[in-house]
Amino acid sequence: MKKITLLFTSFVFLLTLMACDGIPSPNGDTTPPDDNTIPNDSWLVLSSNIEAATLTSSPDPITALSTEVSISASEVAGYRFDFWRDVITGLALSPDAQHTFTLEHERRIEAVYVEEYRFSMNLYSNLDDARLRQSGSGIYTKDSAVHIESDAVGEYVFLHWLDYFSREIVSTEASTSFEMTETRHLVAVYGLFEAPTVYYETGFENSSKTSYAAQSIAVDGRTWLFDDALIGTLPNDKRNGSRSVRIQNNGHMTSEFTVSHLHRVQFSYASYGNDPVASVMLDVSKDGITWDTLTTVQTTANLTPISVDVDAAHRHDEGVYIRIRKTGGTRVNIDDLVLEHQPLTIPPLPQDTSGSGTRFPNTSTRLTLELDTVQQYFSYQDDWSPTSCQAIDQITNAIIECSVYGSVDTAQLGYHHVTYYAQDEDGFFASETVEKIVFRDASLLELTYDDYYSGIDGLYGEALLLALRNIVQSGMTLQSYGDARVILAEADEDPNNPDHVLLIYNRASVTALWDGNTWHREHVWPNSRLGVPRATNTTRSIATDLHNLRAINPSINSSRSNKFFDFETTSFTYYPGEDRGDVARIYFYMITAWDHLVLRDTLADEQTTYTIEGAIQGVLSTLLFFHYDDPVDDFEHQRNTIIYQYQNNRNPFIDFPHLVDLIFYDHPALPVPE
Repeated sequence: MKKITLLFTSFVFLLTLMACDGIPSPNGDTTPPDDNTIPNDSWLVLSSNIEAATLTSSPDPITALSTEVSISASEVAGYRFDFWRDVITGLALSPDAQHTFTLEHERRIEAVYVEEYRFSMNLYSNLDDARLRQSGSGIYTKDSAVHIESDAVGEYVFLHWLDYFSREIVSTEASTSFEMTETRHLVAVYGLFEAPTVYYETGFENSSKTSYAAQSIAVDGRTWLFDDALIGTLPNDKRNGSRSVRIQNNGHMTSEFTVSHLHRVQFSYASYGNDPVASVMLDVSKDGITWDTLTTVQTTANLTPISVDVDAAHRHDEGVYIRIRKTGGTRVNIDDLVLEHQPLTIPPLPQDTSGSGTRFPNTSTRLTLELDTVQQYFSYQDDWSPTSCQAIDQITNAIIECSVYGSVDTAQLGYHHVTYYAQDEDGFFASETVEKIVFRDASLLELTYDDYYSGIDGLYGEALLLALRNIVQSGMTLQSYGDARVILAEADEDPNNPDHVLLIYNRASVTALWDGNTWHREHVWPNSRLGVPRATNTTRSIATDLHNLRAINPSINSSRSNKFFDFETTSFTYYPGEDRGDVARIYFYMITAWDHLVLRDTLADEQTTYTIEGAIQGVLSTLLFFHYDDPVDDFEHQRNTIIYQYQNNRNPFIDFPHLVDLIFYDHPALPVPE
């Protein structure tokens, strides 16, 4: 697999700058010098569009790359320094007259000045073929109005105007106006929406909730908060199948998960029994606090389907929560819920490469690189040598041998980048950067999987995690917290005494018969850090996921509390003893099965318990060590098999411990093979 980093830019200011009244002609070319060469004694050339400017750099000359450079543009009477601009790319570098950066490749930088009390409007885009337009010359007097427009080509859609430096959204309109109170650098950002796909659907047939009391429940693998709502099965419940949601008073059903780029919401609604007409609202929210209503409908006697398209203003990258609610004292039924999303691809934003590590920008129009087949994956301590590479000069037909920047240290797990480059006679580079990955054992990518794990062949990193999430969520049948008392008696059975259970953290063997005192149900990932309310015996939610529940001594349950796991027990951390590998694999399962959970090294705020924001645990780097230090044993295999019989999903990291290698391959704490 090859990755080539392309620079996307569109710059109209350059075309209008010299023609305007407010700015004089430059004292030299704004394009590269005629011979297109860098002086032998410096990697940096400074220029200005006015003759009176004094430009300095420190150090001067610059004789080596990776040098920290400070550049300065003087004050000039009657003019105002506007910004530094890269001559080759046309991109802005900085709005500050004094600017410091690390010089990672040859640069030609221009100081742009405008007359006092005037400002410039500079437009860019992340699409090469976006058409950018602005009224006027590009230089404007203070408080004058400027209209800008951007048109895309093909299937890309306009998303917003972005401030080039702050990366803040300044407008969501492709055609808009600004009052010029300052110089602006704006990026027209476009994206490509993929075909809409079903993100989630349910007919509520696999869920149960018999009271109106507020409670979080699992509905086909996702958690919803039902408040003044239940799963109805009575003859008066309007439903397609055996069940539907019944909401009364001002009740609601609210997702405890978010959907990114939500495209469409479909559901059916009706009045319960002979209840009078009621209003049903569909709301969305970015934060679960402030809600926007997308539509309001009046119930009918029979189930009526509705399809609501979500406008661009509510298709957020980070996702939105969904809420279906009603008002008044009557009852309504909701059934056949479908959530569609539309994944979005956004091309890279234009940005200056002064400090990004792009030492050899791919700017040559003469050279064509010919790179042999690139090996992408390596095992720890493999041998590596550069790939054969040459460049062909399309003008002279000369063959130029490539140089190589970077290497693959196979003693370091994770990403490595190697750049192959050649320089043409004009001084410009042709380059290609390839990505190499060092795994503990790259041959693991060649394994094949059947049946339950079908479809994860050859995957690693985020792609593997998402594929596993789909597998463990598919068909997940959560049991009630009350039922867990009986199931744990079987799942946590002592291999040496079938009438006993093994307790977590101290490995004590006690009678399996539940009496509420001998042992309790431990949430290995604490209930207070799951982002849902405290579980009761009727709860079916993430808080009743059997893979996360273990039999425990009551006093140990209290002392462990919601502490992170680490090498020692303190007021903030807890050492799990002989079960250190077990808890690590439970945590890896939890972040796989439940996408809102966060596993990290830093502690969580105690004020955020029982909230989505507080759904955090750790210590990740320690847990990676625990996983390898305490391998899977027969007790874990037994638990996995029993839980599968009840919950219809498995813990992949018990079945295939090496999946941890492939998901966390780039984590610095991943232990290297002995």
